[in-house]
Amino acid sequence: MTLGIYQEPENLNTYIGVQTVITYVHKPFAEYLIDVNEKGEYVPVLAAEVPSVENGGVSEDGLTITYKLKEGIKWSDGQPFTSADVKFTWEALINPKNLVKSRSGYELIEKLRKAIKAAGDTIAEDFAISGVACMAGCDRPCTVAYHGTQKATYLFGDITPEDDVDDMIAFAKQYALLHDGWCSSVDRPGKLRKSTLARIPAAMIAIEDSKALAS
Repeated sequence: MTLGIYQEPENLNTYIGVQTVITYVHKPFAEYLIDVNEKGEYVPVLAAEVPSVENGGVSEDGLTITYKLKEGIKWSDGQPFTSADVKFTWEALINPKNLVKSRSGYELIEKLRKAIKAAGDTIAEDFAISGVACMAGCDRPCTVAYHGTQKATYLFGDITPEDDVDDMIAFAKQYALLHDGWCSSVDRPGKLRKSTLARIPAAMIAIEDSKALAS
């Protein structure tokens, strides 16, 4: 097979390489636990199923993900693919000595929880932080959403744990006080003024035989 590409790959490891072309070269000989199909949906590859809260694969706080592996998969040398291989990869990714592209999601959750605990009574007790597998911000290092009952939902992109925790906490306090969650970009703290990917109004439900709306 001959593959024409527009770049010289800096390496063949997608976890540490930043070039798009690495993914193209890497794809024919390596697989992921899960992948995305042509419809933008997560599908199992080496995993037996896509982890979710519903099937018990994702914990309620979003910090623990359990993958069940398919049976009978082997490496090119005939050795079986096992959980030890997954463990090795995961340990390599979280090792601070390895310059991987991003581990920002878990770092941000940890920093936000510590900051909220330090904030004490200034943030409501029912304010919770949880992780999710994907919010369709794949080309951004970290994507964060704010959601409340009967409030507008916000999606912010390009968030980094090192720089943006204070802004996230400030907006958490602001968001708690907004009746419908609605505010202008100029009223948001710091980086959140320019990093908004979406602002989604609260759901409006039409009541039958009436012009009234409930949200």
